[in-house]
Amino acid sequence: MYLVRSDILLLADKLLHAYFTKLQKGSIIKIAKTNKVLYQVGQILPEIQKSWAWLEISKRRVAQLEELKRFNEIASGVGLRYIIVKTFRFPQYVPDDIDVLIHPDSKRLIWRLASTLIDGHGYFLRSKGTTEMTLRKIVDETYVDFDIHSDLGAGPYVYLNSKVIFSNSTNLWIGRTSICVANKKFEFIICSAHAIMKEFELTLADVLTFLHLYPSIKGAEILKITKDVGLTNAARAFWTLSQFLAKNILLGKKLILPYRIPLYFTVLAYIENTAYKTKFSGLKPFKDLLSFPRAKGIKKLIGT
Repeated sequence: MYLVRSDILLLADKLLHAYFTKLQKGSIIKIAKTNKVLYQVGQILPEIQKSWAWLEISKRRVAQLEELKRFNEIASGVGLRYIIVKTFRFPQYVPDDIDVLIHPDSKRLIWRLASTLIDGHGYFLRSKGTTEMTLRKIVDETYVDFDIHSDLGAGPYVYLNSKVIFSNSTNLWIGRTSICVANKKFEFIICSAHAIMKEFELTLADVLTFLHLYPSIKGAEILKITKDVGLTNAARAFWTLSQFLAKNILLGKKLILPYRIPLYFTVLAYIENTAYKTKFSGLKPFKDLLSFPRAKGIKKLIGT
């Protein structure tokens, strides 16, 4: 099966319409926000555009693009190499935050970048974790968050080598500004690992991500790539479950979303990835794994 861009957009609209028109009006906004598709739902249900929540996310979409251009200029100024991931999943996607992965050679410049954003551009440090920090700016009655990662993983557990991502990048133009992003195949791999190994759930945004990236992913080719990075099981789970959810939504079946990932899929993903990583890092992946899942994640995983 081959889908062109217009087919994908029509299919995505049809999927959202099939899911949300069955819901009570009072719950549409809440469920759409939880599934990270509120902006898209407003496009197919125009009455949603009158809500404060939709107006806020519409402003955030504009602010994110403007601040990303500013971020690119500042990062270039301090000589920092970065790549944007999980942010341009599909047309008109409005993420909670802009995910920035720093090149290993530029990690020493992270605090210089943060200081420049905080001291001169209105940002403040919202949170700091093991491998990431979040900088926030309040602008035009909304906010822009930059989630700055030194590695991609779950807590201290790194499931994908950042150098591999940088070697599989492409450029995206925002106006006259060129932004480095992961190519579509690696965007699929990154989103797969994030959902299966960190969040333990699939949102409607994940399903739309799958639909949007599907034409760029050839079965045999993506299996070879994922095998080379130890993420075949994560990618296969994302593919299988996204197809399952899309099919059942279009058939009119009642589903509770976000969809909790069955433990089986997550365990298989970690077994494969840990075995792969021990070839290069010895026992370190096992030690990192003992510090994870985080409290929020384990509750999702065991269903509490």
